[in-house]
Amino acid sequence: MVFMNRLYLSFFIYLFSLSVGYANNDSLKVIYQNLNTRENIDRLNKGLLAVFESRYIPTELSAVPEDYLLYAEKSLQIAEGLNYLKGQAEALLIIGLYYWHKGLDYREKVIEPESLPYLERAAAISKNIGNVVIEIKANRAMQKIYREKGETRVSSETLVPIYELSNKMEQVEIGKNQKNVNKELIRELRKCRYFLATDFGNIYIDANEYLKSLKYFLEALVLAREENDMHKVAYSLNNVAKAYDKLARRSKAISQLEEGISIAENHKDLFCIALLYNSYGEVKFHLNETVQANYYYTQALAISNKVNNLPLKASILRNIAKIYAYNRQYPQALDAYLQAVSIYEIYAPRIQLVDMYKELSDIFLNNKDYQKALYYFKQYTDLKEQFLVEKLLKEITEIEKEKQLEEYELLKKNYALAESELKVQKAWQNITFIVAVILAIASVLLLTSFLQKQRAYKILSKQKEELKQVNKLKDKLFAVISQDLRSPLHSLRNVVALLEAENLNPQETKLISEKLNEDLGATLGLLDNLLYWARSQMQGIKKESQLINIHELIDENINLLSGNANKKGVALINNVPQNLEPAYADLNMINLVVRNLLSNAIKFTPKGGSISFNAKLNKDDFIEVSITDTGIGISKADQERIFNTKEVLSTSEDTIGKGEGIGLGLLLCKEFIEENGGEIWVKSEIAKGSTFTFSLKTASKDKN
Repeated sequence: MVFMNRLYLSFFIYLFSLSVGYANNDSLKVIYQNLNTRENIDRLNKGLLAVFESRYIPTELSAVPEDYLLYAEKSLQIAEGLNYLKGQAEALLIIGLYYWHKGLDYREKVIEPESLPYLERAAAISKNIGNVVIEIKANRAMQKIYREKGETRVSSETLVPIYELSNKMEQVEIGKNQKNVNKELIRELRKCRYFLATDFGNIYIDANEYLKSLKYFLEALVLAREENDMHKVAYSLNNVAKAYDKLARRSKAISQLEEGISIAENHKDLFCIALLYNSYGEVKFHLNETVQANYYYTQALAISNKVNNLPLKASILRNIAKIYAYNRQYPQALDAYLQAVSIYEIYAPRIQLVDMYKELSDIFLNNKDYQKALYYFKQYTDLKEQFLVEKLLKEITEIEKEKQLEEYELLKKNYALAESELKVQKAWQNITFIVAVILAIASVLLLTSFLQKQRAYKILSKQKEELKQVNKLKDKLFAVISQDLRSPLHSLRNVVALLEAENLNPQETKLISEKLNEDLGATLGLLDNLLYWARSQMQGIKKESQLINIHELIDENINLLSGNANKKGVALINNVPQNLEPAYADLNMINLVVRNLLSNAIKFTPKGGSISFNAKLNKDDFIEVSITDTGIGISKADQERIFNTKEVLSTSEDTIGKGEGIGLGLLLCKEFIEENGGEIWVKSEIAKGSTFTFSLKTASKDKN
């Protein structure tokens, strides 16, 4: 059976190698040589767009012929001479797509300078002339570039209006008289909406919001079936399966993948076969069926080599490396990882390299190559810290701009108010001869104006004070970053210097690497807490409640932090009943609360100690979750301080200088629990341990 499957796939690959290719370059060249009318501009642009929108665009930089750029530039030049705006918009879109595909070498960092200006002009022209399809395509290309650069918020903000526009325009066309309906436009809009829904699904997958991603992937699947495009159907089934796998609904994932594989094989769609086989292997790996997982990965790799899709190949190699690492075959795992990284470093956005560097560091550590383990761990920490700090600084800058804009608008209103008052006063001087009734009315107007001015002045003073507090908060955050990052990074530089001088033996290198790993992990945790806290203070907390299985949530965090606990010999115990009623709260907030409490417990529990989780439903229908450790305990004075916002902020500058934490983790825990309608408290005795307890509403309690 296996032999027949391989023979079947080999036949597919042979057929694919004969059929796949770019548009006929000779036919495009003929049109290019006679490019003097609007009709020929349309024909050339249509042919070039078909190339760049092809589902099988290879990712080798040399694969896109340079002639295509020459054709598009000539099309733009002729269209400008004819004042043909539609032709200009399409040519600009093609040039932007060309530079984007050429810019897939991320080490050269050429994506933004070349492609975005052309795409922005294409979007602006198409919007002015009412060409919705080109406007959507140009904006979609821009949002994909933003996403690849790690600017997820900008990407999402770009995607929302064009998604709404595609829906709106489709409904407008459907609502027209049957004779006036533009069916071709409806088909194009639905094609655009398919890609936009897929983009939304991928954004939510990246944000770990799997239910939202599933919603958009299912919408894309429905649109693909309506279009009867079997490639899109197979591709969408893979995306739906990916979301089900993330939600741990593995049987649903398998059924989607099997349908997708059947469709892809029937239509000889090798790209989708490789993609679906890779996803099938991932599901099998999550089910601990490693032999079957490895079989599907191997089949996927063979096909990916034929279809020349390097990002897909890198993803498969990474999965194969995980299989080797799981089986403790570290040399083979290293070989696969290094192949994957060599592709990721060229063709993937930098943000995707963070986890890859961490995984490579772990493999080198297990293979006892401490120098390379340290090198890749430094790459991992440098890149992650860079993204976290950049993100934090952008958040603070945006908030400062918003505050300054509010102050400016208030000053404008105040000026207008003062100007209005001056006019009233002049009018008063001109009508002093009017009767007492008129004088009384004028007095009332003056009093009203004065009160408005006073009210505006108070608002302005309040806004200035808020801006002053924001600046103080910014300075404090910068002080924390500079102090708490300096120590571990200096230590890391010293260790690298020692390694280069070869003054350390492997055992010493391992001990120091483990200590650095712990310190840098704490530093990254601090940055996460700073980012969450800054958001909560300056933008307010946005909550999205859902049902939460407390037992599973505790298990995920124990698995995440078990490495730190094992190093100290601390036992982690989950006593939460599996059948406990779900809590109803924001998953991300409660996840951060549990992670902070568990990290603190591990930090302050000595070797040989234990940390246990318990939970129960109290008489008020609240779930009480507690974490108990056998650590050093907390004094009465500190117990009163740790959840007090003013106490934490007023002592933060002193504690920064002493190298201690500023208590933002516990402060965040309190704010997030209270935001979800619960409470948090602590009981502790010195040298005996501590118990932190927090309460959460159930779904039934929330309805009441």
